[in-house]
Amino acid sequence: MLHPTTSSQHLLFIVIGIGTGWYLHSALTMQIPFWQREFPSVGLCLSLYVNTIGHAAVVAILPLLWLRWVCPQCATHRAVVAFLFSIQLLSLFELAAFWSLGEKIILATSFISGMIGSLFGVVFVPWLNSHGAENIPYALFGQRCGQLIESGLGLLQQPGSEDVRFDPTVSLLALSLPLCVSIGAAIHAELKASNNHLPKSLQTPLSSSFAAASAPTTSGATAYDLFRDERLLSTIPLMLSIGWIDANTFGLHNAILPFAAANTDPRPGGLGSVALQNCILAGFVGLPVGSFTALALPKWRNVYALTFIFTLFSALLVLASADGFPTFWRTKIGVATLIGCAGLVRFLE
Repeated sequence: MLHPTTSSQHLLFIVIGIGTGWYLHSALTMQIPFWQREFPSVGLCLSLYVNTIGHAAVVAILPLLWLRWVCPQCATHRAVVAFLFSIQLLSLFELAAFWSLGEKIILATSFISGMIGSLFGVVFVPWLNSHGAENIPYALFGQRCGQLIESGLGLLQQPGSEDVRFDPTVSLLALSLPLCVSIGAAIHAELKASNNHLPKSLQTPLSSSFAAASAPTTSGATAYDLFRDERLLSTIPLMLSIGWIDANTFGLHNAILPFAAANTDPRPGGLGSVALQNCILAGFVGLPVGSFTALALPKWRNVYALTFIFTLFSALLVLASADGFPTFWRTKIGVATLIGCAGLVRFLE
C-alpha cells in the first residue's frame, strides 16, 4: 500500500488533529474561572464536578466495545470518528447558546465532552492508521496545536479577570471555527483516500481478533503467553509511574487547583480567578511544549527521575490548596510559584 508523504499531507493531518480528543473539554475548562463567579452556588467546586463527571464518561467505551462485538460493520472507526466530530461541534454550539441557564448545562456538557475525549482515544489512532501510519504523529501533534489555540484565545479573553473582554459564548463560538476546519480536513482526507482506492479501515471484528490472539503461532505459543513474559513484568514499574502521573494530572490537580488559586487571593472570600486562569493557561501551554521537547530530546527520558520531579511539584500544589504557608502564597512570588507548578506538571506529563 502506498501513501503520499508530502508536506501537504502532513499538514492536512495536523489540521485534522486540532479538533479531536479533549478539545471540547479543554474549551469548557478554560471558562471555569468565569463560571465559578457566575454560579456561586457551586463556586470553587465547579472544577471538581466538571472533571469528575467528565472522566466518569469513560464508561462510554463499554457500549462501543459491545457494538463492535455484535455488529462490527455498524461501528467502524470511520463511522465513530465522523460521529464524534459531529457531536463535538454540536455540543460546542449548545454550550455557547445555553451555558447561562445554569451549572447543570455545564455539567451535562462536561459528561458529553468526557465521552468524546475517551472515545477519540480508542478510535482515532486506528482511523489514522487506515490512512497511513506515518500520519499518526502529525495528527497527535495537531491535538497539541489545538490546545495552543485554546490557550491563546483564553489569554485574549481573560476569563478570570473582572474586566473579562468577552463572555464564554463568543469564546466557544470562536473555537468552533478551528473545529470546522478540522472536520473539513477529515472529510478531504476521506475523499482523497477514496479517490486513491485506499481502504477505509484496517479493522477486523473483535471476535476474529480474539480468535487470532488465541491461535498458536509458528513457534507453538499463543499471544496470551505474552502476559507471562518476563519482559512484560519488567514494565510494571513504568506502568505504575504513568498511572501515578495520570491520576494526579487528570484527577487530583483539577480538583484542588481552584482551592490553591483561592488561597492566593488576600480578599475575604476571594476566588483567585485570575490566578486560576493563569494556572489553566500555563497547563495548556505546558503540555504541548512538553510533547515538543520530548520529540526534540528523545534520549533524555529517565521516566523515574521525571516522576520524582513531577511528584515534588504536585506536592507544592497540594500544599497551596491546603493553605500551608498562607503568607507565602499571597505574595507575588507565591502566585508565580503556583502558576509555574501548574505549567510544569503538565510539561512533565
